[in-house]
Amino acid sequence: MNIKSSLNILSTLATRIKWISETSLITEINKEYLKLVSYTDDFFNIPYSISVSGICQDLQIIYSCSFIDEYEKLLTPIRYPNEAEEIIRLKNIVKPAYKKIKSWKDLKKLRNYIIAHNLRINGQSIFDLEEKIVINAPRRNGEYVLLAKLIFLITQNFQFVFPEIMKSINPKDSLLNHIDIQSEKTNSLEELRQIEQEIENNKRCY
Repeated sequence: MNIKSSLNILSTLATRIKWISETSLITEINKEYLKLVSYTDDFFNIPYSISVSGICQDLQIIYSCSFIDEYEKLLTPIRYPNEAEEIIRLKNIVKPAYKKIKSWKDLKKLRNYIIAHNLRINGQSIFDLEEKIVINAPRRNGEYVLLAKLIFLITQNFQFVFPEIMKSINPKDSLLNHIDIQSEKTNSLEELRQIEQEIENNKRCY
């Protein structure tokens, strides 16, 4: 097993988190300008800037939890015994940042119950719970910015502890170089129209 892969994954996740956080922050800064932007569907009666910021923050939680999983479960001395000393050194150096990240105790609950899965806790709908669930996680914009900056700060210290490995990682190596997403070319609007018609036909059977 090569520790380079774990450092590369963590760096990529941190870069995405920084990108998402910056997008959210810029949206907030430019909210007056973005008032000129509106949805084509009146169903969404929400300022566009709030929508973009909210979607960004949801994505940030998902990627942050992925970062935590990789950092805690895979970047370990047991998994990489040849670099055990360096991993311990890194985690001691960045401990203040990671301690703050872990102070939001329910990041994974927020991801699992609210954002990434189907709004259930142990099979029970959140809408059916008699009491509100309490989740300790970032809430305000400033907290999301802090979370992103702390994660990026951790990866910035990879260079200090693993200079040769980090030098060997190509920063221009895109994920698109390693995946091939395939789909059939289609006229999406026409396909939607046909499906809608089929549904209307199905309804007539009942």
